[in-house]
Amino acid sequence: MRLIFPSLVSLWSVSSLGAVDLVLGHFEYQIDYTVPVAGSMNDGWRSSISYDPDGSFADDEGVVRMPLENVRLLAAPSTRLVSSGPLPAFGIGANEPLWIFSQNNIPGQLFLGWRAIYPQGIFQAKIGGNYSPSPLGAIEASLLAVAGSGPERGGDFFMWTSSGFGRLEFHYNTSDGITSADVLSPIPSGSHSHYNWGFTHPGTYEVRFRNEAKFNPGQPFANQVTESEAILSFVVPHEGVLTGTGQWRLGAGASGAPSASVYDPAGEVDYAVDQVVLITDGREFAMRPAEAASVGQVGLAGVGEIEFPGEGPVSLSLRSHSGPGNVVMSQEGEETRFEFGSDGIYRVRLQAEQGGLVGAPFTLTFLVDLDADYSYADWADSFERTHGLAAGTLSDHTADEDRDGVSNGLEFLLFWHGLDPAVSDCGRLPKPRYVDGRAEIEFLRDLRKDDFATSSLELAAAYSAKLQAPWRPWRRLFAEGAADGFYEDGAERGNETSVVMRRKLVVPEASANFGFFRFEQRSRN
Repeated sequence: MRLIFPSLVSLWSVSSLGAVDLVLGHFEYQIDYTVPVAGSMNDGWRSSISYDPDGSFADDEGVVRMPLENVRLLAAPSTRLVSSGPLPAFGIGANEPLWIFSQNNIPGQLFLGWRAIYPQGIFQAKIGGNYSPSPLGAIEASLLAVAGSGPERGGDFFMWTSSGFGRLEFHYNTSDGITSADVLSPIPSGSHSHYNWGFTHPGTYEVRFRNEAKFNPGQPFANQVTESEAILSFVVPHEGVLTGTGQWRLGAGASGAPSASVYDPAGEVDYAVDQVVLITDGREFAMRPAEAASVGQVGLAGVGEIEFPGEGPVSLSLRSHSGPGNVVMSQEGEETRFEFGSDGIYRVRLQAEQGGLVGAPFTLTFLVDLDADYSYADWADSFERTHGLAAGTLSDHTADEDRDGVSNGLEFLLFWHGLDPAVSDCGRLPKPRYVDGRAEIEFLRDLRKDDFATSSLELAAAYSAKLQAPWRPWRRLFAEGAADGFYEDGAERGNETSVVMRRKLVVPEASANFGFFRFEQRSRN
């Protein structure tokens, strides 16, 4: 059975798309130049992120251009690689991560190319740093700066091509600073090329380029150099995992503010409690108050509001827990320790208090003897033991053990909404809303459970204006989604993201007063 979410909405007009998060599919950083008929020669530049609805980019017909300021380019978790030995070319040592958008089209990842469209013959060629007249001409793109929370943590940016013989040709490499060597040249008219894009730390990267060309003699603006600047926005997600120890900020949760966050001092990031998992060391985990300020926030607009108004000590109580064993919480000074009686998945509900002011409850998720990428079988085993069910009861992901209209597989995929396959709790599912002239549903997508490519189960959705066929299928690839008016986008509340991403399904247009969303599970096997 598939659960249907009705949403009563009024007729609305189409509003602007707003920012778009892209995490997979074929897109281009596109540079266009058209000689302006009036005004400055620099007015002819236009930079965008483009896509072709048919996926070919064979010509410019039908290609859609999105303003750079409206687009963030996200690294899927599968882009994260760990070096087996030192990589001097990237300035990293053994066992250090590197996130790569590949020059090859890898399913489940962003396939980002570089495309240039301008009339042949208007620009000169640049050879050896010197311009000369040319019947074809070219432009070049120099790297000016890389800013953001990734570089603030010491992260570097790279763009290079790899040959079949293992040779790397770098066009941009910030590990040795930014110099005149950080340039892509030439970029011919009509070119469409793909490169490897690399990053060494999680966070945001605002990559600023200068595009430049010199007009041929006899052209408008003859022998003059025209230029423009463009910024590409990249986001590398945090792992959303702490092992053995962690820190937190506790507050009253007044006026809708969060009552807690989990701080990772190594990553300098605060997580919303529903976007981070805590893995025990043995069967124990220890938490202490966070003191340092964070560079990034995942699922949080900020952490300044997570506080109690007084100066006295904060105590903590364990309200409840769900898991296959007992949970013991103890406090000594500022440290709080959790001990677990068995391996598996635990949800622990807590509440902080200061001087009689009781904060809003919050829930932390712990894994005991499990990795963050645990399987459906691991999940089923843990919940079977939690509820005393016979082994194998939850093995069929298409079944609905608790008969709440949500299949076992969907409860697994939407785990971060607090779903339990043995408890009738469909009320925990995401709710649709009407906002800014669009119908939307926000939800938490765990890209370890559905990596867009190889995982056994995938989370999908459909939309109907009148609760009847045909249901319009949702598209993960933004290009397809935009084409049929139903797509997935980012919905993060902070300045960064984790592998557990806050996403939203968006219907920008509707033909009736009603809209209905339906989540679905699909099997790749």
